Amino acid sequence: MKPLRSRKVIAWATSSGWPTLDTDLDFLLDMIYGPMWYRLLNQHAPLDTHFARQLIDFTLKQGSHAR
Repeated sequence: MKPLRSRKVIAWATSSGWPTLDTDLDFLLDMIYGPMWYRLLNQHAPLDTHFARQLIDFTLKQGSHAR
């Protein structure tokens, strides 16, 4: 996904009833892309659907509680 598209997806999700995020979207995207790049570059674990779901769930939960 391109960063601009990702930003639009997160903005849509939060406007559609997902948890309200108290952090900025650029920071949230960095928190998602960082672990993805880490796995891609180090190849220590698979970059699969299970990981993606865990990453998004965790990041959105943390983002909804950030101040």
